[in-house]
Order: sequence, then C-alpha cells, then structure tokens
Amino acid sequence: VDMVGGKNGTGSPAAPTAADGTVDGAQEFIRDDSVTPSTGMGIDVDATSAFNWLGTDSFTIELWGKTDGVLPTADTKNEVLIGRRDDPNLQWGIGLEDGTGKASYRIRDAAGTNASTPQVGIGVNLYEDTEWHHVVLVRDTTPDPDTNTLYVDGAVQGTPLAQDFAGGFGSATAPLNIGHLLDDFYFDGLIDEVAIYDRALDLTEIGEHYTEG
Repeated sequence: VDMVGGKNGTGSPAAPTAADGTVDGAQEFIRDDSVTPSTGMGIDVDATSAFNWLGTDSFTIELWGKTDGVLPTADTKNEVLIGRRDDPNLQWGIGLEDGTGKASYRIRDAAGTNASTPQVGIGVNLYEDTEWHHVVLVRDTTPDPDTNTLYVDGAVQGTPLAQDFAGGFGSATAPLNIGHLLDDFYFDGLIDEVAIYDRALDLTEIGEHYTEG
C-alpha cells in the first residue's frame, strides 16, 4: 500500500510477505537460485506520469534494504531493489552489483543516451551483512553537467558521476518494479520505506533520514 500518493503495488510474479521493518512493517522477498533462470518475488506499480521525468528533471529514489547475507550463485548475480525498464533503452534502478554485495545503480534514458554502457556506480560499503542499510540515488540537474550520486547510510559512495541526458525517463507502459526488474534480477531480503521524490534531496536531508530511521 502506498501511504502517500495512492499508487499501490501488486505482487509480481509472486507477492512478498510482511515482516518487521525499520518503521513498522517491511516486505520480505525470496529469490530461488535452484532453477534457471532464477525466480523470486516482486512488487509492480502501474505505469504513471509521476515517474516520467524529463532529462532536465531532478529526482531521488530512497529506501531501506536488508539482505539475507548470501550472495546469488545462479545465472545472474545482480539483484535489483527498485527499478524501471522499457526496452530497448529506458532503464534505471538501485541494486547489488554482480555478486559483490555492494550497492550500485544504473541510469539510461528513453532516448538511448548511454545505451551501450549503462552508467554504474559501485558503493564502497559491503551490503551483504544482514543489517539494515539506507540507500539513496540522487539525480541533480542543478549543476552543469548534471550529477548522479549514490549514498549508503548517509555517506556518498565513490565520486558523483556527471551525466547529461538527451531524453527523458518516460514510458506509457513500464511499471515500477520493487524487488526485481522485469521478472528478473530478483532481490533476496527485506525492503522498507521506499520513497520517490521529484527533486534532489541534499546531504543534510539524507543524513537526517538515515539517523532518524
């Protein structure tokens, strides 16, 4: 249930289950690596103009995540906590990168900017420690060039990457995925307090959200 904008989600392909979270309840996702390709649980939110940012728009994706402490071993080792994808071009998301257990993100616009090599930022904090972590991706179009910054537990991960996009991030049909990406890249663990902003949160706000839970 969406507590703010009424954009409720549905289980896809199977619904996660309720669990204790950082604030009240969370959702627990289970990934099955015993089959190829892997299967798992997810949440989909129907396509809406709220996620159709322009290339000149700032936005922020925020959540709390807690893994099961076991790195994937199957066909693909990437795990997606939240993302949106409309092939062949549009793709953005936050996840764990290729079995390293480190937070990462990818951004590619609907015009195909950066299409051959999706932009990836690898967090320096190990994420597979079975503890709750606060993860934030900020796209800020105020500076020139625009910047993408990944935060884990209130701290910037690596160096913000500069990237201007020729197109926007709109799709009339692609749902927002939580715990997976297009029925693939399943996450194994808990996700709580997902929040999407149509602006760039600053370091002070992110720090407050982390310290206050």
